[in-house]
Amino acid sequence: MHELENFIQSMKDEAGHLISFASLEEEMQRLVGERRWDGLENAILRLRKKSDAVDRSEEERVRSFQMLKVALGIPDNAGFFKLLPFIQEENRRTLTEAYRKLKLAVYAVKGATLRLSYYFQSYSETVKKIMGEIFPHRKGKLYSHTGRPTGTIDERLVLDKHM
Repeated sequence: MHELENFIQSMKDEAGHLISFASLEEEMQRLVGERRWDGLENAILRLRKKSDAVDRSEEERVRSFQMLKVALGIPDNAGFFKLLPFIQEENRRTLTEAYRKLKLAVYAVKGATLRLSYYFQSYSETVKKIMGEIFPHRKGKLYSHTGRPTGTIDERLVLDKHM
């Protein structure tokens, strides 16, 4: 069945794009850790292109899934597992294997995205804490003698040692 082959191939294609996307996110984290900003810019551009490829492959998978449901006479709102009983036994294994690979690829992207997010969040919080220790007068709100919030006071001092 042509629609089934298209659906299986579209799931495999999307899984491949997602795995590549996750790898690029991991590369970004490594580049930031190594402070290789020029490489990071290149990785971001490649990530954007890969994101577009993921979007296109997802659209193709959705379209091929709809075409398969139409070919099998299954209701439009039926999910993947409702489809399995309508697939011949010899094709069901290939279909579920492609589905499993796609699910694992999605989890790989989720994991890479969370790690990247936590890394940047941790880095940002660390820098804020360091800056707060170096410039304590800029940390939090300052209050006047009346108890009202006030702006920070620039406490720079110019000292002429020759006088």
